[in-house]
Amino acid sequence: MEKYLLNATRNSNGVIVAINFRVETRLEGSSLSVFTQKYCLARDSLNRTEQPKQKRMTTVKIGSHEINIPDTQLDGLTGARFKELANVPSDKVLIERGANGNQVVRNDAPLDLTSGQQFLEVNRFRTAGRNVSRVNEELRLMVAKFGDNQVHWLATLEWVLILNWTLPVGWSRPTTNLVVFLPDNYGFGAPLRDCVIDPGLKFCEDGEWVEPPHYYGGEKKYMPESLTRFANKDWRYLCVHAEEWNARDSIFTYLELLQLYLSNPNYDWNTDLAHA
Repeated sequence: MEKYLLNATRNSNGVIVAINFRVETRLEGSSLSVFTQKYCLARDSLNRTEQPKQKRMTTVKIGSHEINIPDTQLDGLTGARFKELANVPSDKVLIERGANGNQVVRNDAPLDLTSGQQFLEVNRFRTAGRNVSRVNEELRLMVAKFGDNQVHWLATLEWVLILNWTLPVGWSRPTTNLVVFLPDNYGFGAPLRDCVIDPGLKFCEDGEWVEPPHYYGGEKKYMPESLTRFANKDWRYLCVHAEEWNARDSIFTYLELLQLYLSNPNYDWNTDLAHA
């Protein structure tokens, strides 16, 4: 009687590396006879079984350097993730070069990457614009001085409105609403030059109520659309410009100039003050 046994030997990855063949023979009235044989699989066959598939890559250039991005990373790829995979510093700006010119690759924008695309990494630069942190600090100080309900502004910081701003002695009303316009590059050297106040104000000159100079009608041409929607009323443009402006000057500096002018609106402010 013969009995055939067959089993396999696997490596740690579960791959069959050998076949074990065993034959047991027992003749009637005799002892058990065993024949065994082990068949090892050829190493080249083993290597072909265990070798992982080579990753597919998408090759692009950043400057003169070739960058290989695994295709497994392309799904849902954003500008920020691409910079991370390509070892581009996060504070750099990535530019895609194409037939239609150079386009900024935004960090949060999806990126459809294909082989052959070309990119540049460049430093950030500051364009002209309001110094937002400085404007916010000045607004905080204005709220502290005039009150939270008295100071208003837009998120774009085009202007700041002060309600019931106190006028100097000699005016027909004790207060006015005041809007000071902030230049596009305020905080980086641009002086404050433009403001509007309530209409119908008069100044007492030699016992008579008169309309002061530099207090112009038709002011809507000076006002941004955002303000005309906010305050549906007429305004008067007050032509008072700061001729000199230092780094330490602020909205409060301009308010002091307005107070000085409105205390003496009929004075010839254009003359040399050295001869005042």
